[in-house]
Amino acid sequence: MASKAYKRMMKKIPQHIKDKVNIDMNYLNNQAEELKEVLIKSWTKSDNNKDFFEELTNNLISRGVRVKTKNMTKERLKELQSEMSNKTLIKEVERQITELARTGGKSHRMSVPPIPEDTDMILSELVKRFKCALTNER
Repeated sequence: MASKAYKRMMKKIPQHIKDKVNIDMNYLNNQAEELKEVLIKSWTKSDNNKDFFEELTNNLISRGVRVKTKNMTKERLKELQSEMSNKTLIKEVERQITELARTGGKSHRMSVPPIPEDTDMILSELVKRFKCALTNER
């Protein structure tokens, strides 16, 4: 049961703020359900803990979730970047450039260890693919 003070406080909050909070809560609930599906899918595909976490990481990355891993090797990073489709890469670069412009560069991300969705990693992968395309064109 809500206290009188809580009810008084809630009356003072404008409706558009209450609506925004409800929308945000719905979004978070949907994200939680999606994460639950990813966990179950990953668990059913794995035979041991190592396989589970690798499968979970791959599933989360494929859904666009930023994942930090402690032991990101150069080979693993290259593998994750090469698995990203051209369409996904272009979409991510456009999104990050828009965000950089909106925030005046404050949204620039560089992680240690690196993750494929870091700003520098995304842009360097785009440049690498563009160079390959130009080389193949000649």
